[in-house]
Amino acid sequence: MNSSDYAAVQDALVRMVVPMRREFGVAVDVRRMRCDMIYAQFIVSQALTSQTQPLHDSACLVDRCLRAAAARSASPDSAAAVTVRREIAVEDAAQRHPLAALIESFARRAAIRRGS
Repeated sequence: MNSSDYAAVQDALVRMVVPMRREFGVAVDVRRMRCDMIYAQFIVSQALTSQTQPLHDSACLVDRCLRAAAARSASPDSAAAVTVRREIAVEDAAQRHPLAALIESFARRAAIRRGS
């Protein structure tokens, strides 16, 4: 990732903060997103369900970056472990954050509406 790509991703992370709070009631910790891949994936998965185009666009950019980083660091043996850790982290986040269950229900409804 070159410096302009890195700057674009950092900008997208910062631009997600207010729309996530307004639409989903989630306080996004940008510093944590930079160093915690699982937390970042959880936030991006919620943002991808957004009906707000700028938030959805920012989430798509960050998602591409996360997928590229995961592809660079993943090996065939670690892919299953990453999936299991991600599922556990999402479950843990749902238990820690009181609005996570509500956010998850919004995500399910959006997926049903899109037919996925």
